[in-house]
Amino acid sequence: MWFADDATAGGQLSQINDWWQHLVRIGPNFGYHANGSKSWLIVKEEHIEQATHLFEGTGIQITKEGQRHLGAALGTQTFIERYVTEKVHE
Repeated sequence: MWFADDATAGGQLSQINDWWQHLVRIGPNFGYHANGSKSWLIVKEEHIEQATHLFEGTGIQITKEGQRHLGAALGTQTFIERYVTEKVHE
């Protein structure tokens, strides 16, 4: 899914890694330069080690908790509840 220059993908880690590598390779042809340091990969706890290995050297940040995306919270129930609570207090 894309919104302007923000992309979202889901699936198995190997598929996401293939997508990322393809995006890095062809993106510049379309004026899009993927930036791993601004990118987040949200994975289940049991997949942290595999994700760390697969995305080594990409700069992609990996979390098992969650992250905000386009103003919404993605991740664990705890992360989502904390995020929404903070927004309500603001």
